Amino acid sequence: MANERTQPITHTTTAPVSAAERIHALDATRGFAVLGILLMNIWSFAGPQAIFDYPPAAADWAGAPLQTWALMHTLFEGSQRGLFSMLFGAGMLLMVGRLQAGSPGAPVGRIYYRRILLLMAFGLFDAFVLLWAADILLIYGLCGLLLYPLRRLTARNLLLCALVVFALHATLRVFDWRDSISLQAEYHAVEADPNAAAELDEAQASRIAEWERKERRAHPDLTDPQIQESIRINSRGALGEFLVARWTTSLVVQVVVGLKSWFLDALGTMLLGMALFRAGFV
Repeated sequence: MANERTQPITHTTTAPVSAAERIHALDATRGFAVLGILLMNIWSFAGPQAIFDYPPAAADWAGAPLQTWALMHTLFEGSQRGLFSMLFGAGMLLMVGRLQAGSPGAPVGRIYYRRILLLMAFGLFDAFVLLWAADILLIYGLCGLLLYPLRRLTARNLLLCALVVFALHATLRVFDWRDSISLQAEYHAVEADPNAAAELDEAQASRIAEWERKERRAHPDLTDPQIQESIRINSRGALGEFLVARWTTSLVVQVVVGLKSWFLDALGTMLLGMALFRAGFV
């Protein structure tokens, strides 16, 4: 891969690079990561979201769903997403470097941000027109907006930035975990005292209800009326209610899940990819 990286740059325009200029090892690795991500997403294509994180809900399906889920999550969950994100960060430095070397005087920043905005637009198109709620491209684009100003940092400083982002992400996850532990304790306290439920104020009742929702999401039952309604809408519902359901899901996933769970994970891994590229490991 190192020899491929150092081949001369011959193009002098801002057009896509030719086949001879492509780094085939990077392209192949990126394609492998995309296929790994596809394997993970097949679960969401095949059934309700409930089975993605809690496969026992599909234990009575034909075939070997639990074994398949375990194999795919062991080999592909997180690893392919992380690999793809690292290659995104490395590819950003590669693209900017080629533009600067092959097109002296070109408005590199404008070209870069135009491509990022197009990436975000396609992510929104996929989520709200093609109706794939879990499209990651909007989040990648948001991360990409922050990468360009960091392009001149050394490998060491890029690595430090990545570690800071990872630490922030881990801290937020710890806060979420502690809040869940607190909710669980409050719920069990009310459960143990038959009179406690009648004495709850509005805020306490809201937290008890929040824990019950968390429990239903963590251990879903496919016979749950809400899940059954979702299955009905997605399999045989009217077009209008199907579109409303998909758009609502896309909005929640892109805004809430994307920003809360995906953004820092992707940003830190992209910075790591930039650091590895700058250091010559990619």
